[in-house]
Amino acid sequence: MELGAIRGIRVSNNAPMVVHLLFADDSIFFMRAAEAEARQVKNALTCYEKASGQQVNYHKTSVIFSKGTSEGRKRSVAGCLGVEAVDEHDKYMGLPTGADNGKRKIPWIALKRLCKPMSIGGLGFRDFHDFNIALLGKQAWRLLVNRDSLMSRVIRGKYFLNGSYMKASLGNNPSYTWSGFWEAKEVLNLGIRRRVSNGLST
Repeated sequence: MELGAIRGIRVSNNAPMVVHLLFADDSIFFMRAAEAEARQVKNALTCYEKASGQQVNYHKTSVIFSKGTSEGRKRSVAGCLGVEAVDEHDKYMGLPTGADNGKRKIPWIALKRLCKPMSIGGLGFRDFHDFNIALLGKQAWRLLVNRDSLMSRVIRGKYFLNGSYMKASLGNNPSYTWSGFWEAKEVLNLGIRRRVSNGLST
């Protein structure tokens, strides 16, 4: 594959371009709705299958298009990739996450019940809000100390290009991710310290 054959996305002009995100059990690719780029992605996946001996499960793979994409282009790109075109991801690892008329779905349980002790009929889960803030605080710390990471470069390019995370404002129309990071600042402020060394980086 030639460098630049697939054009990813930017969250702002100052943020780096992102072509793919790899998770433990999922991968997300960003590209233009064009057959040429679809073929490049398909070829890359085929090369991966041959090199690793693993196979992509195309029955659990789907593609989402941005608004304004014509139906004809959606069909051609989805056909080139060999996947289904969907309006939103209503499944995770092949499992339904919502209701379908007349079909079985995953039974969801109210959060309050999950967090109740098992002795009174709950499931004994920890408070999700506090747990989430703790995890966000850990990721926010990485924004401060790993400035060259992809996450830090994307967030910094969008929300505080010439400033600092700790002094950044929430701004207008913030993303869900940035809202979480911004809320986690309160946790960091409870224990963050600045250590003075030789004065070159403080």
